[in-house]
Amino acid sequence: MSRSTRVALIVAGAAIFVTGRGALPASAHATLERAIPSAHARLDRSPSSLLLFFDQPVALSFSRVTVMANGGGPDLVAGSMSEIRTEVLVPLRPGSKGTYTVRWRMLSAGDGHVVQGAFSYGVGVSPAAPAALAGGGPPVGADVLRWLIFLGLAVAGGTLLIRAAVLRPALAAIIGRGETATTEWKRAAAVALVGAAVALHADLYGFLTSAHSVTGGKVAQFADAQIQPLRAETRFGVAWTWTTFLWLAVIGLIVAAWIGDEHRREVLLASAGALALAGGLGLSTSGHAAAASPARIVVDFVHLAAAALWMGGLVELATMGLLVRGLSPDVRPRVVAACLERFSALALWLIVAMAGAGLYLALVQARWPAGFETAWGAALITKSALAAGAIALGAFHRWRVIPRIRAATGSVRAVGRTISLEAALVGAALLAAAVLTNLPPRG
Repeated sequence: MSRSTRVALIVAGAAIFVTGRGALPASAHATLERAIPSAHARLDRSPSSLLLFFDQPVALSFSRVTVMANGGGPDLVAGSMSEIRTEVLVPLRPGSKGTYTVRWRMLSAGDGHVVQGAFSYGVGVSPAAPAALAGGGPPVGADVLRWLIFLGLAVAGGTLLIRAAVLRPALAAIIGRGETATTEWKRAAAVALVGAAVALHADLYGFLTSAHSVTGGKVAQFADAQIQPLRAETRFGVAWTWTTFLWLAVIGLIVAAWIGDEHRREVLLASAGALALAGGLGLSTSGHAAAASPARIVVDFVHLAAAALWMGGLVELATMGLLVRGLSPDVRPRVVAACLERFSALALWLIVAMAGAGLYLALVQARWPAGFETAWGAALITKSALAAGAIALGAFHRWRVIPRIRAATGSVRAVGRTISLEAALVGAALLAAAVLTNLPPRG
């Protein structure tokens, strides 16, 4: 084992250990820290205002607060809300004796997440529990949508870039550059096209889901809602707009490579891959990292891009049987070994970058150890375990499988199965990461 490889493994192991005790990019929902009147307070007379203290700014134009008696009646909010830094002042009309439910729904100014909650206080009485709220709107899996976007980044961006940087050079080194121009590119282009289309539609539905969480109401009401201000005046709306055009450009490049000049085909496919990977900036600039600093946006993107390249490379390797199907039996193991060797060397540093970015975000965002008592903590532990399993399989391929194939004692078909398992573990880790982005670590 070379010195650089040992250093990389030590860094990756330390980072994964710490991030397993810390946080990946998922910590910046606007959280209500306290209120005046406070929850469960018993007051002698009706308050003239309500003061809400959040831990970060909120977008008042897309936020709402109601104060209503549990037995029914008019909303006591008397006018427009005002904000000073992270404090929201809500003027109130006088109310009679009874229990009042405060219900708030706020759009986080930084990360674009909608957060909501309710509490009650009493005037002249001990307060009862908050009044129930009638549900409405379509059940939408925000976690699944985010996961599909992650997979789209990996399948459209990661596969095309790994193919250009790793697999094609490995193939050319064995059988020569003049022999590599086969119909294999059609498989890669088709897979990337599907990935881009899935990410585009998941991104669209994700935006509509976020818009619905702001406007509320049932499906028929939401269809009539004016969501243009959300698209133009919020961080997640602006990010969604330019990301949509980016995905359309990716699809256009892949189609151009399919029907255009074959001499520019590989350049077009590689450009589509780079552009697709840049789509991760849409998530980084409208997610939790955006609520903090530009440095965290960069680190968040590095984390996401490294994971997408890792996953994309595994997808390419898992379908390697199609790549080498037309080669002679004596050449096939050499090509597989060369591809595995080149990718495993790159994957090692991708893991270091991914774990190092997670380590940084853990140090600046996490609250240890309170986060482990929440659903966020459970998702983080699950993600770390899945990633560790995938890394163990990668090490097995690096130091056991490649030597066996070179010595003609290993099965190429068996390699495809174990790489598919590694890809499945990484895909499951991406699902856990998607869950993390929608869970505040403070519970």
